[in-house]
Amino acid sequence: MNISAEEIKKLASLAKLHLEESAIPKLTVDLNNIFHHIEVLKTLDLGEVPETNAIHHQSTVLRADESSMTFAKEDMLPTMPRTDEAGNLIVNAVFQDSDETTHAV
Repeated sequence: MNISAEEIKKLASLAKLHLEESAIPKLTVDLNNIFHHIEVLKTLDLGEVPETNAIHHQSTVLRADESSMTFAKEDMLPTMPRTDEAGNLIVNAVFQDSDETTHAV
C-alpha cells in the first residue's frame, strides 16, 4: 500500500492538523515505509506461535484496595490552619475575593 501526498493532505484536513507543505514529502516517505513494514509482517507464518494477551503472568498488577492508617478528626484539628465551630477546615475561596472563605465538607 502506498499513500500519496494528496491523501496525506486529506487526512491532515480530516484530523484538523496543519502541515507545512515542506513536511509532506518526508511524511509521505515515512508513512510508506511504515506501510511497507506492515506488509512484511503480514507475510509471516505465525500459525505455530501461541496467542498471548499479556506479557506477564500475574492475574492483576494492582494491589488490593485495603484501608490503611486513618486519623481521628480530633488528632488532626490542631494541624489545621483555621476551623469553624464544627471542626471543619476553613479554606480561602478560589474563585471569589480572597477575604471570603468557604467551608470544606
